[in-house]
Amino acid sequence: DLYAVNLPISAGSYGVYHVDITGAPANAIITSVEAKFDYIAYGVVQNYVSVRFNRGSDPGSSGGASMVAQGSLPAGNPGTYGYVSFSNWNGQAANASYYFRYAVASGSPFTSTLNTIYVRVTYNVPSLTVTSPNGGESWQAGTTHNITWTSANVTGTIQIQPYLNGVAQANINPTAPNTGSYSWSIPSNYTPGSTYKIALSAMSGTVSDFSDGNFSITAPPTLTVTSPNGGESWQAGTTHNITWTSANVTGTIQIQPYLNGVAQANINPTAPNTGSYSWSIPSDYALGSTYKIALSAMSGTVSDLSDGNFSITAPATLTVTAPNGGESWQAGTTHNITWTSSGVTGTIQIQPYLNGVAQANITGSAPNTGSYSWSI
Repeated sequence: DLYAVNLPISAGSYGVYHVDITGAPANAIITSVEAKFDYIAYGVVQNYVSVRFNRGSDPGSSGGASMVAQGSLPAGNPGTYGYVSFSNWNGQAANASYYFRYAVASGSPFTSTLNTIYVRVTYNVPSLTVTSPNGGESWQAGTTHNITWTSANVTGTIQIQPYLNGVAQANINPTAPNTGSYSWSIPSNYTPGSTYKIALSAMSGTVSDFSDGNFSITAPPTLTVTSPNGGESWQAGTTHNITWTSANVTGTIQIQPYLNGVAQANINPTAPNTGSYSWSIPSDYALGSTYKIALSAMSGTVSDLSDGNFSITAPATLTVTAPNGGESWQAGTTHNITWTSSGVTGTIQIQPYLNGVAQANITGSAPNTGSYSWSI
């Protein structure tokens, strides 16, 4: 831009004039400033002229930048000096007033006329764009995700700040390096919500961007063994339900017993997450009173162990000892049916077979005393 001055400057005085640059974008950043002026100074007058240049204010007699030192201006009738390029204000806002201080030292025999001043500003417009999360993502508290962005002509660091329901939250990082990506480890106790956005800003807030749409932060996954959870006694050869509760758990569940704190072979490495798994304990399973059940999911990122020990006991046995072959019992007489047992609970059903065919029960619920008197 330019400004027509067309005023004489007498010896021992100066004039301060400026050009206003207003048409650049509000966030335009200077990459160079160039200045020139038209003048009349010849004979010896040019030797008395000095010019200083500044952005934003009168440079005074020593501020800003020297454009012409006294004694170095060529004679001109008229003359043009410049463009002179300055880098003093690179990185500052382009829109500003740019000042010339045109001075004629005492002793000049004549005035010097400043005709027109010119300023040319070259600038970049910085940009900053959030690329992730940018809407629709669901990130779980306790996990790590990359916040990403693109930028152009941005200097310095990036402030990364989440917003929830339009309200600014504590900064994730106020001075992240401008690498285009920041790894965010979301605290496990971070407030869940479905209306989060990420705000990025740089260069004292002159360039910024928000996620285009909302993303969600969900509660961390939980997985809790409910049975066996301590005190149970399960018999080898029987079937029991291993049960659990879970929240925000995806995929399958690994079910693994521990004995004396040592991992045993998996019961099932990929059980459906239904909250219950029916375990048929092999009859030859190792016995012990310090078993626990471990559950894990999502590549081991969520897991739980029985709170207390449970027992696996020997399988139940029941053995007829009499009659056991070869006896001859007479109808109308009384005889003892005897047996041994281990791990058997409840009553005993006693039933005769003839030629392999079941006959009516002798009793359906004899006490498990090891002997029953049968009156034939």
